[in-house]
Amino acid sequence: MLKALARIQRKNSRRGLVWRGHQNAAWPVDSSLTRSLRTAGHKLGEDELIAVERFQIAASECWGIWPTLGEMNFYAQMQHDGVPTRLIGVSLDPEVAAWFAVEESEELDSVDGHLISWGRSAAPKRNQTPEPPQWIPAAGGDAFWHMWPDQETRRAKEWGTGRAMPS
Repeated sequence: MLKALARIQRKNSRRGLVWRGHQNAAWPVDSSLTRSLRTAGHKLGEDELIAVERFQIAASECWGIWPTLGEMNFYAQMQHDGVPTRLIGVSLDPEVAAWFAVEESEELDSVDGHLISWGRSAAPKRNQTPEPPQWIPAAGGDAFWHMWPDQETRRAKEWGTGRAMPS
């Protein structure tokens, strides 16, 4: 497996691969917040996700733990602590993602895991230089997507939750 991963990394080195591991191959690539809302039977849309995120920020202020390093770091820390967020965890290291795909779980040990990767830049056409990897927001910034008030603006910015969702 390590040889195969190294070969994939080498072959796609200019595409800026990121990796994700799921414990269940049947799971779609969704954020924990999307899964949580879907499981609870709530409407899924950008407005609903933003409402939850704004509530999380407001609640943190009440608890005296305002995200002084910015909202992006706050959401990342919350996700690390097991709180549902819209962030989708990926790694630049395929071995880290593989670990998540095979992580021990009594509930999921009978199903196949899933290791997936995708590039941050499009595959180049034959004999052309690939585009640089897509921009990734710097840590410490605010939740920039909160400033886009409607679906039209979000589409113009090519922003979404990973799936076509109503709002």
